[in-house]
Amino acid sequence: MGGVNTRAETVESVFTRAPVFDNILSRLSPVALIRLGQCSRTTLGAVANFANRAFNINKHISRFFPDPITFRSLQARTATLISGPSALQFLDRTFYPESDLDLYTPNKHGYEVGLWLKQDGYVFVPNSFQDEDFDMSFGGVMGANFVGEVTDDLDLNHLQQYGIKGVNGIYCFEKASQDGTEPPLRVQIITASTTPLECILNFHSTVVMNAIAYDAAYSFYPISTFEEHRALTVGEVTERQAIALAKYTIRGWRIQANLHPFEKRSCAAPFYPTLVRWVGDRETWTLALDITGIERRSPVSASSESFTWDPVAHNSWILNVVAETHMSYYSTKSSILHYQYLVAEQPLLDQLIEFFVAQGKLEHLKAPSRERMSSAAWRQQFSWWDAEIPRFCALYRANAEKC
Repeated sequence: MGGVNTRAETVESVFTRAPVFDNILSRLSPVALIRLGQCSRTTLGAVANFANRAFNINKHISRFFPDPITFRSLQARTATLISGPSALQFLDRTFYPESDLDLYTPNKHGYEVGLWLKQDGYVFVPNSFQDEDFDMSFGGVMGANFVGEVTDDLDLNHLQQYGIKGVNGIYCFEKASQDGTEPPLRVQIITASTTPLECILNFHSTVVMNAIAYDAAYSFYPISTFEEHRALTVGEVTERQAIALAKYTIRGWRIQANLHPFEKRSCAAPFYPTLVRWVGDRETWTLALDITGIERRSPVSASSESFTWDPVAHNSWILNVVAETHMSYYSTKSSILHYQYLVAEQPLLDQLIEFFVAQGKLEHLKAPSRERMSSAAWRQQFSWWDAEIPRFCALYRANAEKC
């Protein structure tokens, strides 16, 4: 027994030396890292130490922004999400040197995010259908107006993204790389007509259904993406989308047009068809991020509760595989909600409608006519009720689990 204990102690001692265990842990998948961390306090400490460095969001985005904390504070103020290839690279611990940074933000914040990029040294690069001036271009070109001859790769890229449900506008910015020897850094703002999450859930496939908020990173289909390296297409794949899918095939992902027959049964992993999904549920890989130094948004009005969370955290959806694979949800909107939210189930939607219709009538009765004061002053007459969304969702989910 003494010999066995000695060998076990020797093996465990490996996980007390960062240079040694880094070489081991860097080769493990997310699930393997979690399982290793459950073995002992020593391995748990090693995994935590490694994860703090391997999933360093400030380092990840510093390639694009020298002051990542300021950018993440912008995220917190504007509900902006990083998604697309950059989010995938962060969670997969890989690097694609040719990759852009895609920012998904509610349409109301798109102009603010664009101005911030300009102040950070980025220059607006219009496609052939946009005005050269960002101020003139913002909001002026929608997907429906994007017609004519495609003249370059930027046009092709934007045409592809305008086909995504929920996308309202796309604005490209570039800045010279820090050493000047590499291609320019490119950041794209994709404005959402409802919520940024709707755009992400309607990507061409599950491999890129990942998002980074200011306070957490999420992978909605982590087992298929990082353990099995396969993805499921969503909706009808166009020729332009097939070009994007080919890139992920080259990078090692197998792309499926349909689920396997045995995966079509209700709630089967790793795609969980017909299961009501929530951002941050147990099927989601949720990675909390260090928010030291982040300035969160101020209350929308004096009587409104502060946002201590990102709006993406309280949304739900269902992956349906009847006929054609697609995401189903309802989009909620109210004049007393600062943001819109996705709701998967009719009963919860009915509860929200009942509350917000009555509350909305009261708020509008309290506020004087909008024509007699500035928009900013008028908004201060309101109490904004987004803080009720997480409460409604938590109670609804708790009752659903009891049933």
